[in-house]
Amino acid sequence: MKYPRKKYLAAAIGAALMSLASGAGAAGPSTEELLKQLSALKATVEALQKQVKDQGETLEKTREVIPQGAEIATTQDVEGVRSQLEDYKYDSARNREYKTALSSRGLTIGGTLTGSYTSSTEASASSANNPRGEGAETSFGVSATLSFAGNLYRDYAEGRNLDYRLAFAYSNPKLANNGSTNTSAQGDSVVRMTDAYIQYKVLPDTGALEEPKLTATFGQQKIPFGLEGQVSDELKPTVSTAQFLGESALNNIGKRQIGLIFRGDVFPEADYGFNYRAPIVEYAFGVVNGNGANTADDNSRKDYLGRLTFTVPADYNSWLRQLKFGLSYYDGRKILTNNAATPGLVIDAGKSVRRGLDVSYNHNPIGITYELADGSDDELLTAAQAVTNKNTRRVNKRGQVLTLFYNFGDIAQWSKNLNNVGKFDDYWPTTSQVYYRYDTWDQNRDVAGDVSLKQTVGYNLFFAQTTKFQIGATRTQYDKGLAKPNAWDVTAQFQYGF
Repeated sequence: MKYPRKKYLAAAIGAALMSLASGAGAAGPSTEELLKQLSALKATVEALQKQVKDQGETLEKTREVIPQGAEIATTQDVEGVRSQLEDYKYDSARNREYKTALSSRGLTIGGTLTGSYTSSTEASASSANNPRGEGAETSFGVSATLSFAGNLYRDYAEGRNLDYRLAFAYSNPKLANNGSTNTSAQGDSVVRMTDAYIQYKVLPDTGALEEPKLTATFGQQKIPFGLEGQVSDELKPTVSTAQFLGESALNNIGKRQIGLIFRGDVFPEADYGFNYRAPIVEYAFGVVNGNGANTADDNSRKDYLGRLTFTVPADYNSWLRQLKFGLSYYDGRKILTNNAATPGLVIDAGKSVRRGLDVSYNHNPIGITYELADGSDDELLTAAQAVTNKNTRRVNKRGQVLTLFYNFGDIAQWSKNLNNVGKFDDYWPTTSQVYYRYDTWDQNRDVAGDVSLKQTVGYNLFFAQTTKFQIGATRTQYDKGLAKPNAWDVTAQFQYGF
């Protein structure tokens, strides 16, 4: 493209000459004055030449950006876009007001629904009241969880956020010995609150994988003890929990507790390519009531707990990745209530100690976990057992669980930490898993013949990160001292999350 640069220069020179002419007619300038005017004229011409050159370059760049033949938006086109934008803003505001659940702060709603079917050869607690004298050998079951989580305060500079969580659970009520629904015992109510806490990030958390973390959580929550008691339902590989978490076992660690717990880690191994983060040292400590969920403390003492884990330092591709060792400790006090043998006796000094050791190795496709939970409790002696100045005795308990599992398919489909594939999590083929569990429970280590052993084999089929089908067959064997027949039970369940 050519530009009329000569035209601009001629006009400028003409204007300058006219100025000279007018000046000459008026006063007849000297040679020195004419030289000055010519010098000024030269500078003006050079400035005009530079201006014309800059305009030409600008037009050339504009021509490169706008393709030849392209249409330029008119005022009418711009007004049309503005009108459509206003319509979109109105529809969005209307849908938010009438079709969206609103809250004063950010809110995430989640939960799980589980439907199950169990067939067992072991009689239920209500069999003595069954007119046919048979136990409830088969049963359908349902359970559900519902959670609300969000942010109360967001720290945009350092990430020291204040978050909250509120969760509820529903399960089939247990039957009392008379066959009626029993909702009086703790944990047996049909609908109960499970989590209710606020959590503050003590250390800055800007999202960098290599940063250490520390949080303070106050309220009702799971306590950091071992492996089995902390794993969430959607990630639990088996259809049942370990025996030592039963209500008559080491139930301090199987229940949620109310209190203040700090959790943190240091020296994290980070790999941004795989979104992988593995702290070498993790720690937790806190103080709780010790009476379980939805219950106020019934004594003047508090329970103390701590946990420390060590993960072998290794990068993502190492065979040592995710090899972890853990130690847990729990020290509590409980009320020892009176009974028929010792009427009127209440002791506020009953002590409960829990010690845990666990090892886990989760390196796809292989997974191995082992956990030992050891406990000792003060219990009241009966009148026949009591001796002078001694009304209690120590009862030592121990449970051990070994779980082996093997994964088939893409583990990234259901493991959020490893999901680095560029597709949705419900793609096919799905992930599947086979497992074997060896679970022993000794309810009194000082008494022979009271050990129960459960062995389970099972299969899990994952449809997505929170949706799976599980089936497990368990063989239960009892020592002679327990006077219970061995039993088989098979459980199939479908669990889906939202």
